Amino acid sequence: MHTHRIDSFLIAKNVRVEIVHESNPYFAGEPISLVIRVRHLGSQQEFLLLREKIRELQDEFVENLQSQESLETTPDDVNRNTDDQGWSMKSLLSSFTRGSSESLAKEEMERKKELRENITKQIQFHKPVNLISGYVQISGLFQFDGECINEAGFENLGKKKVAMDTSVDNRLLKGSSKDDKSDSNLESQEYEHISKYINSNYNPITGGLISKEEYELVGSESSNLIVSMSNFGKTSNIKNYPIFLIPQSLLFSELTLDAGEVKTFHFKSNKLPTDLPPSYNNSKTISINYLLEVGVSSVIGTTIRPELIKVPINIGPYVSAKGEQYISSLDQEAVILQEGQITEIKQSLKNRRISSISVSSANTSFGHRRSFSIDDSEKIAELKQNFVALVRENTKEPKDIEELVELQIEKQFGKEDKESELDDPETEYLSKRASTVRNNIANLENTYDPIDDDTDDGENNTGKFESGLIPQLRNLRRNYQINRNGELIAKLSLSKLFYTTSDDIDLVLTFSEDPSNSIKVSAVTVSLESLELANPLYGSNDADAGSKPKSNQVYETHAICFDDCESIPFKLTLPKSPSNQLTGQFKTDIFQLKWILTFKFVLISKGLDVTMEQFYEDKRGYLLHSKDNIEGDEFICHIPLTLLPSSHAYGGW
Repeated sequence: MHTHRIDSFLIAKNVRVEIVHESNPYFAGEPISLVIRVRHLGSQQEFLLLREKIRELQDEFVENLQSQESLETTPDDVNRNTDDQGWSMKSLLSSFTRGSSESLAKEEMERKKELRENITKQIQFHKPVNLISGYVQISGLFQFDGECINEAGFENLGKKKVAMDTSVDNRLLKGSSKDDKSDSNLESQEYEHISKYINSNYNPITGGLISKEEYELVGSESSNLIVSMSNFGKTSNIKNYPIFLIPQSLLFSELTLDAGEVKTFHFKSNKLPTDLPPSYNNSKTISINYLLEVGVSSVIGTTIRPELIKVPINIGPYVSAKGEQYISSLDQEAVILQEGQITEIKQSLKNRRISSISVSSANTSFGHRRSFSIDDSEKIAELKQNFVALVRENTKEPKDIEELVELQIEKQFGKEDKESELDDPETEYLSKRASTVRNNIANLENTYDPIDDDTDDGENNTGKFESGLIPQLRNLRRNYQINRNGELIAKLSLSKLFYTTSDDIDLVLTFSEDPSNSIKVSAVTVSLESLELANPLYGSNDADAGSKPKSNQVYETHAICFDDCESIPFKLTLPKSPSNQLTGQFKTDIFQLKWILTFKFVLISKGLDVTMEQFYEDKRGYLLHSKDNIEGDEFICHIPLTLLPSSHAYGGW
């Protein structure tokens, strides 16, 4: 398993594009940084060997042709020999021998000709490839069901509505010609031998608004699924609005790849807005998706074939050191940032002991570190002393490992050239790992104290709320008491005050032991659900559609209670896929996302034995067996759950 998420796609039979994400997910308030590798899958050594074989076959073909011409005699010579010597046994045998040798020579020539054609086809895989106009673009799309949200209430979002092409190929790889089946269908027999070069097969469609089954019914050849599905149930009412764009950033204008050669480019954007809405695709009615597009055009003969790779990326919400988030604004014109910075990573940079990924993860720009000579013995001694000092200091006050690496890098290569940064100098740049969103969440997990929040005054909270920051860690509790009509049913104990999307939710239900209670629990169902609360200003005109919040179940578990069951432990396992992540709670001006635990209790009377029934009786007694079905009252309650983004980065396979 890779420590970073890596997506790879074939843009030609012998060219693969690899996308290495330096963070998964990315976070609002931080730049998007990734590495793009364009790799020629051929081998230079194999190319030279095949070319030498072709030359040898060509030489042999010419020699055989010359020898065959020398052995042949003209018809005049044959007639003259026949008139002078007449027919004899020797001349008769020579004529048969000459015919068999000529047929063998022709068969040998045909075999070598066929072999040369096969080698010529093989050598095409190892030939240099010409590419032009490589670029990177990132866009964000807000989608919703028009029956749940009324777009007539939009003030700014509707002004910039454009026609969006939401159709995506099964591989998110589109060619210039749909009729070219051999180049576009990776499942064909022609591509079976190179399928091992691909590790990404995305089919996100629209993040849940159009299911995979519906997409397959319509077909991937549609140029616009939303338009094509006008008669396909309620899906036809899906609205699309662009909310974010990083324009095309040029990777290269022209590029020639020899066999086995790899060209590596580093892409880094400006800092994302801190109030950028996070990725959200676990709903059937609302979706926020971000898409990375890599375009490359290959030159085949005299034609230019454009290829487009589309990869979904995950963006998490900004979380401050105190556990606060901004209110994201969806009802506004699309946010357009400047083009990203593209840097080609040379071989000398890749050969350093510190990998390019590690340097970038410590917020170090490629090519802006000063070079370092290992011949300087005094400098080496200083570096060793600095390393020992960092280790000793870390034993007293533990720090993040990446922060320690950053301090050692600064000692070795010096600080970054701030003039090369793309970010606005008037804003604070997140130059240290300790100030990143991921470390903010990790620090909250390790050091959060609810007593500190209780001592804050209301004025500060009001000011933060008005500025767009909302505290997320308020009124947190680990223990709850569940009652029905004043009668205790169970006590709930959570393992944490709050959770992240990479945690497993452990909880324990302890049932009431009060003998005066008239009911007991026979079964419990626990489920984790997300709750979408729409802003009434953007609510649908349909009263039934907007009457209650929309919930989406993520995980469910069930337990049955026998005899005198005192407590039941539960573990809710959250999905942790690198490409399909849960979204922590957040709020926008149109809707907000909350998380809840839903408990369904089946309550039966404690006085009556409702679990057993009599099936035989005589003078010596009677026999009982358990019932097939137990009837009881259903009681449902909801417990709020605070769920923040994960402090861990998701890797890949």
